[in-house]
Amino acid sequence: MSENERQTLLEATKEMFYFGYENYMKYAYPEDELDPIHCTGRGHDHKNPGNININDVLGDYSLTLIDALDTLAIIGDTKEFQRSVQRVIEDVTFEKDTTVQVFEATISDRALLSRDHLLLSRDHLLLSRDHLLLSRDHPLPSRDHPLLSRDHSLLTLHYCFVTMCYCLMIRHYFLLPRHYYLLPRHYYFLPSHYYLLPRHDYLLPRVLGGLLSAHLLIEDPSQRLGDLRPEWYNGELLDMATDLAARLLPAFSLSPTGIPHPRVNLRSGVPYGGRTDTCTAGAGTLLVELGILSRLSGDPTYLLAARRAARALWARRHNTTELLGNVLDMNTGKWMSELSGVGAGLDSFYEYMLKSYILFGEQEDYAMFNVSYARIKQYMRRGRAACNRGTGDHPLYVNVLMSSGGTHTSWIDSLQAAFAGLQVLAGDVEEAICTHALYWSIWQKFGVLPERYNWQSSAPDVLFYPLRPEFAEATYLLYQATRNPFYLHVGREVLHSLNNLTRVQCGYATVHSVIDGSLEDRMESFFLSETCKYLYLLFDHDNPVNSESRGYLFTTQGHVIPMGPWLRDNSLWDQEHFASETQKPNTSDSSTWAPKCAAVEQARQFGLPLASHYLQQLATANVRDKKWLHLEEVKRNEKKEINSAEAQAADGGLRQLKHRQLMEACVSCSTGSRWRPASAAAQAADGSLSNRTQRNSRKVSKEFWPLKKIVI
Repeated sequence: MSENERQTLLEATKEMFYFGYENYMKYAYPEDELDPIHCTGRGHDHKNPGNININDVLGDYSLTLIDALDTLAIIGDTKEFQRSVQRVIEDVTFEKDTTVQVFEATISDRALLSRDHLLLSRDHLLLSRDHLLLSRDHPLPSRDHPLLSRDHSLLTLHYCFVTMCYCLMIRHYFLLPRHYYLLPRHYYFLPSHYYLLPRHDYLLPRVLGGLLSAHLLIEDPSQRLGDLRPEWYNGELLDMATDLAARLLPAFSLSPTGIPHPRVNLRSGVPYGGRTDTCTAGAGTLLVELGILSRLSGDPTYLLAARRAARALWARRHNTTELLGNVLDMNTGKWMSELSGVGAGLDSFYEYMLKSYILFGEQEDYAMFNVSYARIKQYMRRGRAACNRGTGDHPLYVNVLMSSGGTHTSWIDSLQAAFAGLQVLAGDVEEAICTHALYWSIWQKFGVLPERYNWQSSAPDVLFYPLRPEFAEATYLLYQATRNPFYLHVGREVLHSLNNLTRVQCGYATVHSVIDGSLEDRMESFFLSETCKYLYLLFDHDNPVNSESRGYLFTTQGHVIPMGPWLRDNSLWDQEHFASETQKPNTSDSSTWAPKCAAVEQARQFGLPLASHYLQQLATANVRDKKWLHLEEVKRNEKKEINSAEAQAADGGLRQLKHRQLMEACVSCSTGSRWRPASAAAQAADGSLSNRTQRNSRKVSKEFWPLKKIVI
């Protein structure tokens, strides 16, 4: 790749970032995210608390801006960085009144919080008298008029009678004072001022990490990224980070196992009767941010909490395979899912074992990582023994059962694309090359990465792509490790795909389906904070983060941390507090993996990182199942015909469709569910666009972003 082309790609990446960022600031700020199709903001969905796709993440604290602070610094926009820091300090607070109390929900068995009462019970929901829902026909509850259900119909007398003095529930229900009413778990309706409860595993990496990263870049004595410090700055971002962490500590302190509660109310702490299931990554991805905060504040409490959680998870690995599951009960410590892999639910737990060692020098973390990585390669790896020699299928890391190591599923997810970057950091570069090549072949097939891909059927299981950064991250890190221009070409194709397939009127939209290219009206915060950042750094050879790469570390959410000796200074507190409560891993075991960190041969920096016949093997696998691709084309055509028929029916041209036609039109999706023709209203509700709408909404034409295949 020529120097001129690299510079052009660098400027194009910067333009992509600013197109998303400026539209967020224009149309969405101070809300959390941008809806790029309708050019509006998106925050917590107060009207529909059950909308977990939104409420699990957004909490009305300007998430996109906090997440993107260090990206502004890396791009070199000092003035906008300082303005954004001031906006965050002045506008963002974690002490919410009635505008937003709490956020992030689950789909069932929810605990609720009202203004006056904590509403309890996993099996039943309590509603205060002040917020009781009444029908128009029955304005007052009485013996003859029981409470309303979720669909606004009256509950049968089988469930409850409401009297003047108390509420009597039939069967095994409770006797309550008159100002409380009990509803069965399946019959409820939530007013807009009831809020669901937050998940700390989103708050810690994204919000806390963004605040700490910006603070450290401001306070960096060398100011390698420019003069970022505003004259008026006095540690306000650190104060905000400390305030947020203190609000999350009850999730740790009230746990009988040390594994934190998955949700916590920012005002009142852990909700009684809330869910207790948590994923390994969510509970174990805490050491970096909380460890940094402890050293900055001089308070070991935060690091102690994170260390206890990591040890509690490690102690529950299987005694034979030494693998961990991906979901467990934080109260009992028992595994609820024995799926073990390197993707969703586990990925960042392994990542933070290694990054915690790099930052803090804790040998315990490094030993746990080496044992885990050895078991991953022993039980999860399939395919030929070596990446660039030998015969057999291309190497692949599959999901297995933690108890036996046997294959558990036939799919991999897009989050696993980041595993190649972790392998680079661990020194296993050759293996990282093969891991990355697999996801690159999938990207070439669809133009983006489907959320889940079935390696057995060579087809996507879950079709959407929410602009995830994991593949761009691995591409960037492999280029830094190998300096092979192949990865610049990969980055160019990623950039072109994003502009061709996801760019809309006011930003970049989630791909709803990698099959038909339909879009959803959402640009998640990590697009600006990670995807754009990694692509920019890939093309910016002279960026201080690259030229002084030993001085920086990326968190799991892509926030850059300037490193220094102070991070390994343990003289601030008594080390006896950190003594391991469990037996440390046996690092003398010959089966424990040890990094070799061998540099890639210089001659290979000018050829393909993976031998051409191995790349051809992946390309052949991609087109092997032409029959499936043909069937998908047939499905799309049938869907168009049915949608067209529905449109005619709406116009009065066709009153109804014959039962036989509908049955023929219904086809099985790769996820196993039944496809039904979607109405225009349903499409508008989920933000998806028709192909014609997509073409009209894109500002960048394919002529400007020509897709070029890399010639092998």
